[in-house]
Amino acid sequence: MTMAPHSLLSNVPPRMQVILEAVQELREAKDVLRRGNIIKGVQRYENAKRALYQAMGMLTEGNIIVTNALSDHPLREQFDAFLQAGSDFGGAYDAYKISGTDSRAALGLVKAEKKLISELDHLERCSN
Repeated sequence: MTMAPHSLLSNVPPRMQVILEAVQELREAKDVLRRGNIIKGVQRYENAKRALYQAMGMLTEGNIIVTNALSDHPLREQFDAFLQAGSDFGGAYDAYKISGTDSRAALGLVKAEKKLISELDHLERCSN
């Protein structure tokens, strides 16, 4: 798993660091799949989704702590958008797990992943 740029991780709560790293792992797992390494890619992708979902659950438990810790962060607005995308991912992941093979739930999860990765990319650009 690749670490987020140091400037992005500075002054963010440890729970947020875990989420940033989990989204990076999801992005990297999708890249492995795109490169054609199907077996390794699928395993890594499924593990990354599960880890991200668990990390988002940790955030939900400490949301007030994280929100207060980010209140003075220069990228507060970007983190808010990132957290909203993470929340959307959590809901889409729940719907996907409940529905099993429903294509609408699968599509919702893919869209939520894309949005979350896009928000991470935006955070990384803003932090540089």
